[in-house]
Amino acid sequence: MTQNQKRGGGLVRSRPTALASRAKEASDSPLFLSVLKSGIWGVGASLVMGLILITVGAAVAYANPNPSALIPALSLVSLLPSMFTGGFVTAKKTKDAPLLCGIISGGMITLITMLLAIVLRGLPSTGYAFWQSASLHTAAMAFSTLGAFAGNVKSRQKPTKRRFGK
Repeated sequence: MTQNQKRGGGLVRSRPTALASRAKEASDSPLFLSVLKSGIWGVGASLVMGLILITVGAAVAYANPNPSALIPALSLVSLLPSMFTGGFVTAKKTKDAPLLCGIISGGMITLITMLLAIVLRGLPSTGYAFWQSASLHTAAMAFSTLGAFAGNVKSRQKPTKRRFGK
């Protein structure tokens, strides 16, 4: 018997906290469902970033004498970084499978965009040819995937020096 056990200080079992039980549930869920749950956070972050960038873009366009000429460029400037942000947040929340995170996050945002276009205007029509529109959607998915890979980079910690005798 050790000194600690003689004093009544044996192993102390702590009650599981709600955070620990949620972490266990998240580790038990399949990867795809985990990415879908994280994708919701990514879509939210992407929408917030897009709203901020569109507001800045509208201010820039409004300050110019011909604002309609800037609309296509400013829409890309707001779309691509917001897609990057969505993929980044999804990968940070999932902490695994960056390619799947980027595809799911980009796909969810693209699906929401297409559904809004159908509901608000009838049929999705951007004024671009089919190959241009397909290229824009591909670029958006690529930026979402790049964001997911950037969000999945593991931080490199410097090894600590071990000092003997201390």
